[in-house]
Amino acid sequence: MTKGHYHKIRDTAEIYYCIQGKGVLLMANESGDTAVEELYPGRVVYVTPRWAHRSINTGGQDLVTFFVYPANAGHDYATFDTRGFRKRLLDHNGVPTIVDNHQFSERSA
Repeated sequence: MTKGHYHKIRDTAEIYYCIQGKGVLLMANESGDTAVEELYPGRVVYVTPRWAHRSINTGGQDLVTFFVYPANAGHDYATFDTRGFRKRLLDHNGVPTIVDNHQFSERSA
């Protein structure tokens, strides 16, 4: 799993292309919305501006992606250093399952 980030320039989009493996792209915006997109070979996922994102390997081999964004976009990792994402992906009996991040709720209260 990658650390996850917003772009410092929030109006920046990003495009992911999955080359190998299986996974998901977990995305969240500052309004509290969450989205999940599957990653598998040949799949392209567009990350809308103002959405944070992290890739998560859900398969048995390495997840390899190619991603493109403007060089000046920057990365804001600090937002998630203390509170994390609102949702987590857990393995529930071999099935990737999205659940609430209870640490996020406790720290935000």
